[in-house]
Amino acid sequence: MSGQERDFLTLAGRLDWHGWNLAIAYTRRETRASGSAELEDFQFQTSVGYRFASGLEVNVGWYIANEDHIETNRIGALLAYSVSF
Repeated sequence: MSGQERDFLTLAGRLDWHGWNLAIAYTRRETRASGSAELEDFQFQTSVGYRFASGLEVNVGWYIANEDHIETNRIGALLAYSVSF
């Protein structure tokens, strides 16, 4: 959009240790437009999980975002099974 400027900052990381995993991500957006107030939005998510020796993996996660003054929260789960062939 003409006359509009956006800056983004994203930080993320993942840690794996003895079958456990932890992931965290954060994004911030600043929007400036001529004649309008400056807007600041963000998204944050994290998850943790464990992979058993049998190949079964269980993960849970949480996500929160605030975009244009609207807050969104999500909670999720993942159950996966891996086999070698």
